[in-house]
Amino acid sequence: MACYLINRLPRASVGGKVAEEVWTGNPVDFDHLRIFDNSAYVHVPSDERSKLDPKSKQCIFLGYTKVVKGYKFWDLVAKKMVISRDAMFDEQFMLQQHQDKMPKNSFSSDTLQMELEPHPVATESWKFISII
Repeated sequence: MACYLINRLPRASVGGKVAEEVWTGNPVDFDHLRIFDNSAYVHVPSDERSKLDPKSKQCIFLGYTKVVKGYKFWDLVAKKMVISRDAMFDEQFMLQQHQDKMPKNSFSSDTLQMELEPHPVATESWKFISII
């Protein structure tokens, strides 16, 4: 993601313009970029909630995903990472600045625990052919 952001910075070598703008001739759209570590309300799909459950949950924006189209969030209640493309960002409210309003021990920027599941690798799919 850092490379993505760096490539969209203005360059002195092209007259203070973004390289993509010089290459395509079209102005660059920055509307999809969000402020890291801010509050967001992530939509909870209907199959993951009951009729009386809230339709969104407050999370912290962590960044962008490389694999799927969406954003990465930290769910404060479930204490896990959530990937979603359906979210409303509240860029005026930074959760780290308002820790007194948050539940105790809900999020620590020092530690991030994730459960990983090992997946076996099929060795027969890696057959090497000698061309010599």
